[in-house]
Amino acid sequence: MTKTALEQKIVIDHDVSDSKIITGYIGIKSSETITLDRIDGMIIFEARGRMRSYKKELLTLQIANTKTLSANQTHQIPFTFDSSSFESDSYNGKNVTFSYKIETQITINSNDVEKLDRSIFSKVKSFVTNDFTHTIKDSEYFNISNLGNTYIIEEAKTDFIIEPNFFVVILALATVVGAYLYFIRDFNLLYLLLATVSFGLIVYLSTNFIAKTLGAISMQTLKNKAGFVCKISKTRRFNLIAPYIHYEIAEKVVDKRGTSTSIYTETLYVSEKKKVPDFYSDPNLIFSFPERKGLQSASCRDAAIVWTMHIKGKYMGLKVNYKAVFKVLANTKEYYK
Repeated sequence: MTKTALEQKIVIDHDVSDSKIITGYIGIKSSETITLDRIDGMIIFEARGRMRSYKKELLTLQIANTKTLSANQTHQIPFTFDSSSFESDSYNGKNVTFSYKIETQITINSNDVEKLDRSIFSKVKSFVTNDFTHTIKDSEYFNISNLGNTYIIEEAKTDFIIEPNFFVVILALATVVGAYLYFIRDFNLLYLLLATVSFGLIVYLSTNFIAKTLGAISMQTLKNKAGFVCKISKTRRFNLIAPYIHYEIAEKVVDKRGTSTSIYTETLYVSEKKKVPDFYSDPNLIFSFPERKGLQSASCRDAAIVWTMHIKGKYMGLKVNYKAVFKVLANTKEYYK
């Protein structure tokens, strides 16, 4: 006896741009009349790349209840869902991709199960019931873009972190290597470990000394129609020689799959570098957002899109570099309309 043939496909009407409402349909055709008990859907966010894969369930949909499929007729069963709660645009980067897909699950009425070839049924349990003998699953990826037509800053106060000075790092390295070669001529793993720890300690203590000498620096980010305001404040009054401030957007991926951890960073955007003639006072600077959309702050386990503010200049002949991570969102509510 020939088993009933069942064809299905998922169609998303269009990629999402300005509209937050996504529509589509499931096309189903059966060679014999059968009854479907229900059709369910699930919207899933995925991050894949040079890292451990990440999946997150965003929405569940009840697409249809009991539905009879007439023989040899194509039935289009529509579905709709709202993407306004999604935080990230679809993204295809060098080290990671962010993507969305819809998974559908068709539950066949138990009286019609024997009409169908067993190979078409899902080999995993239903995400609605604990049964997998009556369900057929399918999935389709779709694109999300321009969740917000503009960006919007998250207003917050953030402390800057001073980065190790290159000259200090070289000096510490030369000191440790010189001492090692002078006092310990033979290779010894224990002494090499102590030398490495000493190097890290020297760099940390010297960087911490410079930071305490200059005092803490923080920034307040504020909304502005032209972009956003960066308000710098210091706990101690000091000046930098030839200071400038800019921000960068970068893709950051942490790969923990092996025995050691690797970090991959790809710069996506560098803003205009703004000179600050009078750093002694607490300057306020206005920055514009990039024209490219879809780069709002995002984070999912081992991958992130990171916005970082940088302050660079010289103090007593030493180059200093401060950085602070801040958050920028997609302007889904059109704050400045």
